[in-house]
Amino acid sequence: MRVIKHLLMFGILTAVAGSCFHAPEFPIEPRIEFEDMTYKRVNGIDSLIFFLTFTDGDGDLGLESSELNCSLSTDNNQICFENKLYTLYQRSEDGQYGIVDTGTPCNQATTCYNSKFLILKSDLNPVTYGDKRTNPEYAALPAFIKPYNCINWEVIRDSNGDVTDTIYFQLNPNHHNFDIDFLVKNPNGTFTEFDFTKEFDYPNCGITYNGRFPILYQDRPGSPIEGKIRFGIGSPAFKAQFSLKTLKFRIQIKDRALNRSNIIETPEITF
Repeated sequence: MRVIKHLLMFGILTAVAGSCFHAPEFPIEPRIEFEDMTYKRVNGIDSLIFFLTFTDGDGDLGLESSELNCSLSTDNNQICFENKLYTLYQRSEDGQYGIVDTGTPCNQATTCYNSKFLILKSDLNPVTYGDKRTNPEYAALPAFIKPYNCINWEVIRDSNGDVTDTIYFQLNPNHHNFDIDFLVKNPNGTFTEFDFTKEFDYPNCGITYNGRFPILYQDRPGSPIEGKIRFGIGSPAFKAQFSLKTLKFRIQIKDRALNRSNIIETPEITF
C-alpha cells in the first residue's frame, strides 16, 4: 500500500498540570473538533489543510515516523490483532513482523505501530498464493483481484524484476494515528466514500491519505493537554479527480494506547 506524502504541519497549545493553576480534566480518549479547512494549489500540487482542536486526558498523542514496533506486555511473544491471538515473529532478513494464528480469541488489541503483518504458516514461512491454490486451509483467502491485490497480496520480485512469489499480509489499522475518508456527494444529497483502494487498478492502487502526526508534548507524561493540530494532504490530481464534485471529509485520530477519538465531518467543499 502506498502512503501519499503528507504536508504535515502542527500547532499545539498545551494545558498541563502545574503548581500555579488547576489542571483541566479531560477523558483519556482524545476528542477533536473541526475548526477550519483550506484548499490551495502550489507548484502543481493540490493541497488540503485541516485545522482541528483537541483535548486528551493523559497527553499520549503522537507517533514518530520511526516507531514501527509492537509493545509486548508478556514474554510469550503473543499479540492480540483483529480479535485473534497470534504468536509474533520478526524476520531477520527484512525486519518485518510475521504472525501465526493460535486459534484463540482475544479482545484487547496489542499496541503495534508497524504497517502490516505477514501471515505465517506453522513452519514460519509466509503464506503464498500457491498455498491458497493448493492447501484447503488457505482456500478462503481472497483472490488476487481488486482491491485485495493491493491490500492483502505482495508480489515479490528478484533483482531482474521477475516475479518469484506472492505472499499474504494484513494491514495494521493502527499504523497511522490520523485517519481521513473522502466522502463524495450523490445527486440525491447522500454521500458515498471514495475508496482509493477500490477505484484504481493494480499496481496503481492502495493509496491512502491516512498519516501520522508527531508526539505533541513530552515534558510531563500523563498530563492533560489541549491544543490545535494542522494536518495537510497533497496530490497533483485532487482537482482533476474531483472536478465539479462536492466532497466532505470524515476524520478520526488515535492516541498511543490506541484509544480512538470521536469522529468529525468537515463542511462541504467543491473543487
